[in-house]
Amino acid sequence: MDFNLNTVSVCDYAKQIKTKANVEADVIVPDTKPDIYRILSVKALADVSERYMRKDKVIFSGKVKFNIMYVGENDKSKICTIEYVSPFNHQAEMPGADDSAIGFGECYVAKTGFDVKNSRKLSVGAILELKAEATRQSKIDAISGDNMHEEIPAIAAAKEGDYLAACKEFDISLSESIALPTSDSECEIYDVSVRPDISEIKTVNNKAVVKGNANLKILYGADNEISEYDTELAFTEIVDIDELSSDHTVVSHFETADCTASISPSDMGVGADIDFKIKGSICAYGHCDYSLVADMYSPDYAYEIKKRKAGIAHIGSQSQNQITVKDSVILSDSDTPVSKIHYMDSSVSCTDVSNEISRIKVCGNVENVVIYSDDSGDLHRIRHSTPFETEIICDNMASSATAFGTIACLNYGYILASSKEIQTRTVVKAEARCSAYEEIDLITDFKVDTKSPIQKSSQPSIVVFYPDSDTDIWDIAKKYNTTSEEIIKVNSLSDSGILPTDGPIIIPKRQKS
Repeated sequence: MDFNLNTVSVCDYAKQIKTKANVEADVIVPDTKPDIYRILSVKALADVSERYMRKDKVIFSGKVKFNIMYVGENDKSKICTIEYVSPFNHQAEMPGADDSAIGFGECYVAKTGFDVKNSRKLSVGAILELKAEATRQSKIDAISGDNMHEEIPAIAAAKEGDYLAACKEFDISLSESIALPTSDSECEIYDVSVRPDISEIKTVNNKAVVKGNANLKILYGADNEISEYDTELAFTEIVDIDELSSDHTVVSHFETADCTASISPSDMGVGADIDFKIKGSICAYGHCDYSLVADMYSPDYAYEIKKRKAGIAHIGSQSQNQITVKDSVILSDSDTPVSKIHYMDSSVSCTDVSNEISRIKVCGNVENVVIYSDDSGDLHRIRHSTPFETEIICDNMASSATAFGTIACLNYGYILASSKEIQTRTVVKAEARCSAYEEIDLITDFKVDTKSPIQKSSQPSIVVFYPDSDTDIWDIAKKYNTTSEEIIKVNSLSDSGILPTDGPIIIPKRQKS
């Protein structure tokens, strides 16, 4: 007996982990730099160069670049900088993972710190938030619920799900030359930051067109002043991704992995050559609808049924929300009053992601570092944190879904309200999606032995059965080797097969036609 088959894309394994890695390093002040008087800022930028899975583990490796700004003992109005690169390697448990799984990850710096040992040595550290997702998929031929044999009772079930059709991690490397508004040949760059904002991803056959803008900020010293220059750079990148199609649901992630700047001669005065790298990942999911057999049996002959448990994934599309986090930094009585603000840097971290009804709540924290000078011209720093939360609408989100969220800082600014108050503004983009996995039994084979009829001689001609509210007509028919249709006919039930709970039903012995 032959049956129609459906080729079903199933998820054999799905796992996401979130882990933290501590990166610490001792930094010696170069001989060409003055002694440390006061640390102004320690920034860190992480670049995961390799992430791979072994049995029950995922391994991250890469580098963290620290940019240290400080005030030297010989001139408390001048910024000095040290750049230091530290490698890192981190291993996390991921039960069930192996090198056959398809995966991608995320990394961002959640927190930085420092400890000054003496005027020529300090320790710096960064806490990295690392995420990894892994899936393993296969295709199974399962018996279709369409056009079943009339003599074989079967329950057909409509199923829908999503399968990972394509996944790729890649780097976007960009270079730009900027003319700084100065003619000072002694110009020095202290810090540079790039905040990418992906505005559009278009998918065509085997290609993704990524469009976005990068908010660029440069802190530099020229003409005996500390100045900040910012601009926005537009970019377009075409990424080759095998098996990618325009009708796929795309889930993506982008983060700055490296950024460097150097002074160069320019016809316009002083130029800055900027090189930066954005790490990106794109996962594309295809959608499929199936008609499958949930259960089947033979009421007349011995039969053999083969089942296999499988997972069907349900991937929600990626949604986003952009908010502005505002706060006021009030200096204490012991803080030196502000005469001029030279620099502000904002970093954001995600503290919690939770499911609400048809929405995902994302909680995070904005940390601002402000460098300012007092009336004497001496430089100081303030560090201030602001918690925030936002809700992202996710329609058709199953109650069992797992929520995933990421946040990024797009831009920031400040207003000096008074010598004791700084008003900060940070533009944050929060992205969220949800995923659910449904475990089902797939019937992969069914064989009827027509030479082995079911022995019904010992079965009563009529069985009187008292159903309750939990009784299913299908289970009764299967147990007594008859069919739901025969029970409905004999008891004059409605076609819906709803059983009465206030009296018995009759189950006759089935006579094979």
